[in-house]
Amino acid sequence: MILGLDVGGTRVKAGVLAGEALRAFQMFPRPEAPEALVEELRRRFGDLSRLAGVGLAIAGLVQAERLVQAPNLPRSWWQSRREYEEIFGLPVRMENDVNAALAGEMMVGAGKGAESAVLVALGTGVGGALWLKGRLWKGVGLAGEVGHMPLAPLSGPVCRCGNRGCVEAYLGGWAVARWIETNRAQGRIPADIHTPEDLATRESPRIQAFWDHYGTVLGQVVVALLHLLDVERVLVGGGLSRAWSRFAPAMQNVLETMLLSREFRRFSVEPVAHPEKAGVLGAALLFKMGGDA
Repeated sequence: MILGLDVGGTRVKAGVLAGEALRAFQMFPRPEAPEALVEELRRRFGDLSRLAGVGLAIAGLVQAERLVQAPNLPRSWWQSRREYEEIFGLPVRMENDVNAALAGEMMVGAGKGAESAVLVALGTGVGGALWLKGRLWKGVGLAGEVGHMPLAPLSGPVCRCGNRGCVEAYLGGWAVARWIETNRAQGRIPADIHTPEDLATRESPRIQAFWDHYGTVLGQVVVALLHLLDVERVLVGGGLSRAWSRFAPAMQNVLETMLLSREFRRFSVEPVAHPEKAGVLGAALLFKMGGDA
């Protein structure tokens, strides 16, 4: 059995892979440090020594088996694979969270059967991952950083990475939360809306205008990705993908009006099959495969 972990900016998702079935899936707030996570896992899953190892998907840039940059994680999480093995007391396979999620979707989800795909993950931040010619494509280290593609580098809002106008500064969960806080304080939306999940369930002209703008920006990002990579599938995941019905029409309108060579369209844009579990599944499956994906 393999423990799959998906460590994000605000939450940890965890489950045990037995064969190809994910069991005991759980979500809980992310602790401040990985040592505290181990204690929480022991409380929830019992003795960890019975496991073969840990597939660790983590929200940041992973290079040479080390987390080297993570705008949405404290420095306590910027560790190497070997350091994580000492913390867990188990073998660890470490991967960027969105790479792991895409691997999971390609093996047992919405990408199964395709040779090429892009995943855009709409979480606390905005992540991305590439699957080309049947395997993860990492480039020399920065491949798939969709969230930090510049949309308005001179005049856009400041991103958590320090640059201006990144995709994440428009589509990330923290940016949505900032919009909610501002509009709630101004009395423009109901006072009981606090999270993006709340916003996705409420109806008003202003709220729908927000989701229309969200879908328009996402559509522009998807067009850029398709024009550059011409992949078979664009998968949209992360917690905000649960608002698909609210932003997908505006996104589709952008695809219809901006995408070149419409007569050659052989792609699909769709939500992931496992919006909460893809990263956990992918991390555990990559460990099981020895990281060959």
